[in-house]
Amino acid sequence: MNLSQIELLQTLQDTQLNLSKAAEKMHVVQSAVSRQLQLFEQELGSPLFERHGKKLVALTPLGERVMQEVSAIRQARKNIQGLAADALNSQKGTLHIATTHAQAKYFLPKPIKLFREQYPSVSIYMLQTSPELLVNQLYANNADIAVCTERVGEDEGLVTRHCYEWHHVAVMPNDHP
Repeated sequence: MNLSQIELLQTLQDTQLNLSKAAEKMHVVQSAVSRQLQLFEQELGSPLFERHGKKLVALTPLGERVMQEVSAIRQARKNIQGLAADALNSQKGTLHIATTHAQAKYFLPKPIKLFREQYPSVSIYMLQTSPELLVNQLYANNADIAVCTERVGEDEGLVTRHCYEWHHVAVMPNDHP
């Protein structure tokens, strides 16, 4: 059994068992469809269709069960195509980051570089603002994410995640009192 045989059964299902329409839809001659179907039934060792002359008139009991499986395969193919489309779409688009000047200059360049390597089709825009206005940018839909060092107030509409440590140090000469 191969994929072209499954596609043939799907096409026959779509064309109400009409060999001529199936051949037309598959861009082949009717004799090729008939031969492919004959070989498939020989491989299975049992007919899938009841015939009146050369015309397919109904499914045999085995044909009914096989067509149920063909429908499941068709749905699985659609699911796989959907997964691929979702994966492709998730790797495109834009990301708007609201942050402070210090974060944009000192912390974000390395993570953004790594992100761009993994998602080269995503455009990144930085919106630099004051710490007090970062949350407002999220609610105004001007930013998808905000990066800040200050703790934001409790807000049920926001999710916060700790993403790095920011160490503050005092620097002075050795002889400073």
